Amino acid sequence: MFLHQKACTEVFRALIMKTLWYVDVSHESPDLEERAYADAMFPISNLLCQVYPTETA
Repeated sequence: MFLHQKACTEVFRALIMKTLWYVDVSHESPDLEERAYADAMFPISNLLCQVYPTETA
């Protein structure tokens, strides 16, 4: 049980960090294609950050 909770917490942290990475790339990347990709991925990743931990808890 404890290992499952620990694994879930690590997944949540990784998901949040990836979402924050998309935000950084969408604002700071000099490559316009990369910016567009990060802009498209952020809403999807943000939704997962909100829903997945809530439903798992």
